[in-house]
This record gives sequence, structure tokens and C-alpha cells, in this order.
Amino acid sequence: MNLSCPAASTGSRARTTCTARPPGPAPGKARVPSPTGTSRRTAEPAPGPAADFIADQVKKNPGKVPLFVLGPATDIALAVKTHPEIVPLVKEVIYMGGAFDTPGNVTPGAEFNRWFDPEAAKIVLRTPFKKQIIVPHDVALKVAYGRAQYDRVVTGAETPIKKMFKDVQRGQGTFVRDAIAAGVFLDRTLVKRSEERYIDPGMGPDYGRSLGYNLGESKAPGNPAGTRKATIVFEVDTKRFWDLYVDTMRNQ
Repeated sequence: MNLSCPAASTGSRARTTCTARPPGPAPGKARVPSPTGTSRRTAEPAPGPAADFIADQVKKNPGKVPLFVLGPATDIALAVKTHPEIVPLVKEVIYMGGAFDTPGNVTPGAEFNRWFDPEAAKIVLRTPFKKQIIVPHDVALKVAYGRAQYDRVVTGAETPIKKMFKDVQRGQGTFVRDAIAAGVFLDRTLVKRSEERYIDPGMGPDYGRSLGYNLGESKAPGNPAGTRKATIVFEVDTKRFWDLYVDTMRNQ
């Protein structure tokens, strides 16, 4: 089972896994195009805080739930603080966030997801999860989206996803940070180059900055106190990533 955990503010309500329903959702329910585009699936808010929902799903499926963190890590931090028993039960954690060897996109040193809530990032990155993988701003700078990718997606018969894509994108160049993280989440073989480092979000003058300590220079027990190793993705197979991106968008 895969549990996607995008950014959610404290006290927000998480959403349940979508289940198949007849075309046309009931009032107040979200419409989500099915893979075939011929029917609709619906989802309703789950009761209670998102952190409780995350903990419940992990405990129901021990060792099977990866946490996919596309935004600030606020709810994951709340989940491990209020339900510490879930930590050894989480399969792995995959983050989109941080800027290690490049400037940030919010400040010269900070990427948005880390800058928004570095206290939460420090909590989760210092938590003894079995495995932590980070897809940072660094790799996004190497994967450019432009007109060529747009044309590949929108060619052919119109679908609800294609129409929405055309309305939003219009062929404008942009970064695809979240899509790269999703690609790595779905297919780990997309990764061409990665490094293990001891990770710590900066505080004080380095507020929100992602600090990565090289294992060769900071090998345990010489690593900064409290830090843990994580795998940082620095390069992906660009051609295979765009093939996955285009195929996914066109087949919805």
C-alpha cells in the first residue's frame, strides 16, 4: 500500500484512498478522472487530524506504507511526535525539498519546503526511519520543462486531464520539482546519481537551509549530534522521466 502525504497545515483533514463509484459524484465529493476517463472516483475527508490518519494507516499496514512528502513536513512531524510507535513501522520516507549544492528558490540558501517549516523538517530528518530519500531543488534545475514536453502531452484526442493541462500550462517553461519526486517515488531506477549524507535543516542565520554533511568528512561518530543519514537524489534519467511523465498524463 502507498500512502501519499502532501503538505497539509496543522489540523487539516487528510483524504482517504479513492474507491470506484458510478459516474457523477454525490454533492460535496471530489471528482477525479479514472485511468480510462470513462468513469469517476470520489474521495471524502477522513475525520480527525491528518497526523492521526497517517498513524492509523501505518499501524494498519506495518512495513508497507511509504510516506511521500511533497510539501513542508508539518504533519509528518506531528505524526511521529504524537504517535512515536509508528516510526519502525514506516517503510520509508521520500521528500521533495531542500537545496544542498545550489541556491534556494526562496532565499539564497533555502528551498521553500524547508524554509516554510524547518522545525518540522529537523524533527522528521532526525527520526530513525528505516530509510529516507530526498529529491531536492538541485535535481529540478537539471530537468527543464518546455514546449517540447507540452506538445507531447497534448497531442491526440482530448481528455479531461489534457484539457486541464492545456488550460494551466499553455506551453510555458517551468520547473517540475513535484513531478520528479513523484517519478522517483514510482520508479527508483530513474535515479542516476545520489549521495548519502548526514542531513540537518539550518536554524538561526541558516534558517531553512538544507545542510548535508559528507560521510567522508563527518563519518559517525563524528557526524553532527543528532543527525541521520539520508539519500539525496542529484540526477535522474531525463529521457525516461519525461517518457513516464508524458505516458502518465496521456493515459489518464
